[in-house]
Parts: sequence; C-alpha cells; structure tokens
Amino acid sequence: QAWREKVALFIIMLLCSVFFVGVLGFVPLLLCKEDIIFSEMEIWLQTGESWVIVHGVIYDVKDFIYKHPGGVDSIMAFMGQDASRLFPRAPPVTLPDKCLDVEKIKALNLTTYSPENNFTNPTCPSLSDMDFLLGVTCHTFAAGQNGTTKFLGQYERGVLSVTSAELNDKNRHWFSLYDRVYDVTDYIEAANKKRKWFNGEQETSLDHNEAAYLTPTLNKVIVRSLGTDATDLYESLFGSAEYIACLDKIFYAGLLDDDFDSFCYAINVMMYIMLIFVSTLMVVQFLASMIYICPRHRTYTDDDVISPVMVKVPCYCEGDNELRKTIKSVFNTSYPDENKLLVMVADGLITGDGEDMSTPDHLANLLGFDIDEFEDMSTPD
Repeated sequence: QAWREKVALFIIMLLCSVFFVGVLGFVPLLLCKEDIIFSEMEIWLQTGESWVIVHGVIYDVKDFIYKHPGGVDSIMAFMGQDASRLFPRAPPVTLPDKCLDVEKIKALNLTTYSPENNFTNPTCPSLSDMDFLLGVTCHTFAAGQNGTTKFLGQYERGVLSVTSAELNDKNRHWFSLYDRVYDVTDYIEAANKKRKWFNGEQETSLDHNEAAYLTPTLNKVIVRSLGTDATDLYESLFGSAEYIACLDKIFYAGLLDDDFDSFCYAINVMMYIMLIFVSTLMVVQFLASMIYICPRHRTYTDDDVISPVMVKVPCYCEGDNELRKTIKSVFNTSYPDENKLLVMVADGLITGDGEDMSTPDHLANLLGFDIDEFEDMSTPD
C-alpha cells in the first residue's frame, strides 16, 4: 500500500537527520570541546559567565562578586579578563634553597627585610602609577599560589590555554616545559636592568647578575629557551621534575596549545557547510512556496488557445472519492477547455485499503464504461 512507502520514506529521512545531527552536532561536543581548558578568546566570548584569570588559572567568581572586599565595581572591571597583575607572585625568599643561588643571596644580603626589598616582599610590578591613582589594589594578602588558592580556590573553574603567537604578540618573555607555560617577563626585565658592561660589551650570563636569584642551572634553562620549548634542555640538566614546583610558584602562566587539531577543524568545516546547505534549502523551499501560494494571473495568447494541452494523471490505489477530487481539480485548471485532453492512467489492478473495487474499476465506473479484461489484454492482429 502507498502509506507504507510514505512511512518508509519518513523513517529513512528521520534516520538521515539523526545521523547528520549526531555526527556533525554531538561528535564535536564529545571529542573537540574542552570542559576545563579555555583560551582567552573563549573566556571573553562566554555569555552569562563571570570568569577571571589569575596566573593561568580560571576562576568563576559569580558567587563571589558581592562578597569581594573591594566592592562590585572593582571586580566587574576585570570580568572575562586576566587579573594576574593584581595578584603578586610569592616572594623569592619562600622558594626552597635548592632553587636559589644561596651564595649570591647571602653576598648581596637579599634576605634582610625592608619595605623596598622585592626579594622578601610580594609586589605587583605590572601595576602602573595610573592604576594606583584609579584605585587598583595589589592583593598582597593573596600572594603566591597558596594565597590565591586560599582567597579564590573554591571558585576555580579551569586552566588557561595560550599559544606561542599570542605570547609573542604581547611581547612576553616565556618558555614552555612539559606543555606548561612560564612567563619570565618580570624576571628577565629586572635582570636586564642589572646587567653590567665589560670592555664595552654587556654581559650575557646571569651568573653575576644581582637580580637573577635562581640557581645558575635554572637561569641557563630560562635564558637559552626563551620563546621555545625547554623540555629537552631541562631533562639533560636535571633529569627529574623536582625543580618544576619552583618554576610553577613564581612563573606559571597556563598550558601551551600550539597543536593544530585537523580532525576537529574538519568537523567544524563540515558543520558550517551543512548549516549553509540546510539554510539555503529552507530559503529555496520558502520561495517556491510563495510562488505556489501567490501565482501570477495568466493571460492566454492566440498560440495558447490553439495549442493542445494534455493533463496526465497516474492512479495507483485511489478510491472513488479520491479519483473524483483529482478529476475535478483537473477540470478546474485555467487551460482552455476546447483544447484540453485528460488522460487517466491506472497502472495495475490494485485495490486500495477499505475499497471494494480496484482503482481501474473505480475509474471505469466514473468515466462510464465497462472493463473487459480479455478484450483489454488482447492485442490487435
């Protein structure tokens, strides 16, 4: 029966829709969408979220906005942005001795406390005089990883991902280690200010630099790996991960994401192509519907009047009522009756559901003739 064909077509179309929606819709969500790692652009484009970045960690501060000691406006100014410059790193004096050039520190008497001693005091070197005039506060009470975790830890949402191109565009001094990014801009700039001149040339080593408080080996890793991956050099010099905690404490800035994911890129391209195709198809269907609903009034020329018009109507399993409606609709067409020819083709002795006669019998009854199967099936000599 005809309804079975329609149901089968509907099921096929439904399965195709489920396939395309599943493959092009849910696969990217399952395989390509990160839940805890976000770039700065992705954070900025988040709608309805209250995220801020502090030293490579993302915090959702929606429930903290009205609890912020500095008021709502001060925290809203950094919504969706990097607020790292407001949170000082842990002072170098808190690092374990294995990470420090202890002899240099003793010789320069850096461990003696004073308000101006950056070695013992947490500072925000990236804040400008204008920031202080505008009331921007250096959160010295939340210095270092432990202080920031105590202040914002319960609101942690994810990790920041950055690319080498983004870091270079910001003119940052950085290196990566096991895909972890370390921003050493303040360390390098402080060391550059303390570089000395010998025989008309500026020293390149940090061994005798007053601002380079790390061990000579760690300084070598930093200086030789600026803007690149330091993993191979680090492993050749240390062979263990025991010094990474020191680097995390004072330089960590997020995860490096320079790998191009061709699979996810291809999936996204296919999604856009399918979106354009479906949108175009919907527009075409709409225009076609408008043309059908709002037909133009047709005027007939002399050629139209003398030209014969044949209307062909195939019949499959229709009954008496359906056939009458079909014939009536053909008679009501706007072609001139004098040169209109109606051809009814009943292709097969098929009896529709609920009918007592086959479609050819119904048609013969309507048109006023009897069917003789033997005569109709015989062929003339």
